[in-house]
Amino acid sequence: MRASAVRLIIYGVQAIADLLAIVAGFVTVLLLTSQDMFIQREVAIVVYVIPVYFAMAAFRQAYAHGALTVVHISWQRAMTALALTAGIMLAVAAGMKVSADYSRLVFAQGLVLSAIFILLFRGAMTWYINHGMKKSFVSRLLIQDGTSIETPAGFTSIDARIAGLRPDIDDPVMLHRAAELLSGADEVVVSCDPEKRNQWSTVLKGLSVNGELLVPELSKLGLLRGQKKHDLPTLQVSCGALGMRNRVVKRLFDLAVAVPLVILLSVPMLVIAMAIKIESRGPIFFRQRRVGRYNQFFNVLKFRSMYVENCDSNGHQSTLRDDDRITKVGNFIRASSIDELPQLINVILGDMSLVGPRPHALGSRAGDQLFWEVDTQYWTRHAVKPGITGLAQIRGFRGATEERIDLTDRLQADLEYLAGWTLWQDIVILVKTSSVIFHKNAF
Repeated sequence: MRASAVRLIIYGVQAIADLLAIVAGFVTVLLLTSQDMFIQREVAIVVYVIPVYFAMAAFRQAYAHGALTVVHISWQRAMTALALTAGIMLAVAAGMKVSADYSRLVFAQGLVLSAIFILLFRGAMTWYINHGMKKSFVSRLLIQDGTSIETPAGFTSIDARIAGLRPDIDDPVMLHRAAELLSGADEVVVSCDPEKRNQWSTVLKGLSVNGELLVPELSKLGLLRGQKKHDLPTLQVSCGALGMRNRVVKRLFDLAVAVPLVILLSVPMLVIAMAIKIESRGPIFFRQRRVGRYNQFFNVLKFRSMYVENCDSNGHQSTLRDDDRITKVGNFIRASSIDELPQLINVILGDMSLVGPRPHALGSRAGDQLFWEVDTQYWTRHAVKPGITGLAQIRGFRGATEERIDLTDRLQADLEYLAGWTLWQDIVILVKTSSVIFHKNAF
């Protein structure tokens, strides 16, 4: 199991532990005070406290990575969340003039006991993570490409030659393999010859990991401050585009929108499928291998818009205006972007997101050059899931890539999207997409 999946489980266990701590704190007070006549009202306090506490804990990032591995940070953020909860509860009670209906003593004692239980549970969790889980909570890899150094504590060493791994940024298949081996890691340090550092830097950026390059000559400079996680002289060249919390938020948003849309559009999609089948022989869907997150391959789904014998599975030839490969139904669904609707299934399956850089076929060209030959930053845009729409699309960068500028405009928009992602930005892009569904370059 990947370390990221393990952390999600641990976050859930910690949340349950906090829940039990709050319940245990108030129940203990009620049992000790034996206030039977107030018990229904006091239990109601627990029901109110719990959701407020979790909202404040999320606000204070009490379930972030650092909050679970460093005990004083864990305690500080949890206690701050509990204090904010107490303040909110008292303010609401006073504002609604119901504070006299509840025992302030029971409320205060319940909070104190809850705090004690939370401190105990969180202290035990931090100890277990740091001493019992070791490498399973955080995955750190040392890639040795033609070098041989001692593996630092907490790292797993991989010999690139034995693993069949090389940083060839002109080989999409090799980048796909690198993603299969390295994309689940939290930190990757690469030890290689100086002439390979630039290529490894590009590979690490596309993987969206905290990536570092070993630079032994840094030791000679007498640096006053280096990396905190290990004693290796390294330079960080990449970091995750989205943290785990943001990835979870983005994924939940995708599902919350995509699932209802598939249900709502099921009848129109069925009509389009029938029209495709009636007009020309062949499958309803066109499946094409494209480059997705971490430069891994996936099969994108679209309504078939070309005659089956003319379908370009590798994307070597961009679609042209009045392209004779396109069917009559295909002309309509491409002009209206309806051919993209099956990608909602890709979103539900987790291959794509609603918003992100558009995925491209391996043979896509800008003029007479492959996309990554125009600019090696092309691989960096795949640090997040590809999207049905994106910042480039709402800016009008659509259609055939006949010149280098057609790609570079899109690439700059994609890199801008990566640098400043917010959920609100995704929502704005989705809303603005409605104005470019019918576009002069959609053909």
